[in-house]
Amino acid sequence: LNLTVEDTKNWVITSHHTSKQSGATHVYIQQVHQGIPVFNGIANFALKDKKVFSMGNRLLDHIAQNSKYTTPSILPKQAITLAAKALELSTPTQLKTVDALSNKHFIYNKGGISTENIPVQLMYFETETKEIRLVWDLSIYTLDAEHWWSVRIDAQTGELLDQNDWITHCRFDGSPFTKCNHLYHKALAA
Repeated sequence: LNLTVEDTKNWVITSHHTSKQSGATHVYIQQVHQGIPVFNGIANFALKDKKVFSMGNRLLDHIAQNSKYTTPSILPKQAITLAAKALELSTPTQLKTVDALSNKHFIYNKGGISTENIPVQLMYFETETKEIRLVWDLSIYTLDAEHWWSVRIDAQTGELLDQNDWITHCRFDGSPFTKCNHLYHKALAA
């Protein structure tokens, strides 16, 4: 898999179960570097008789050599404000921490820009150019319920590196159903 010892030494098992039908144990892991999760750095294994017989892999290789920072310059509250600006939303008001799950994972209030509280977590993220950047991963469910943005803000520069909308919009021309929304939820990494 071209993974180094550093790439694999801090995995966190996020879930596991044993199939009653096949007897196989399925294990799901989250990649962690320097105590910080890797965005979409996940793998799953199917084990039977103490052997791996199937694997899905989205782990990043050579993460220690390709990542520069372990400490953010931008605070999570600033990341929310920068995300709102990049997404052309209004400026958040009275942002407050609702819960501190760790020193790298917070839940903020709605800030006047979201219908849900805003989770913010420090993560590593691989860009399209294969550079590994320290980011604040957060989501904002807009007040009009038209978008549920999942974004990655560079924790050093404040740049919006990645975004996707968890709400899909469809249009069926010539149909009485002119618009439908499909909402997809994201399970938050622990």
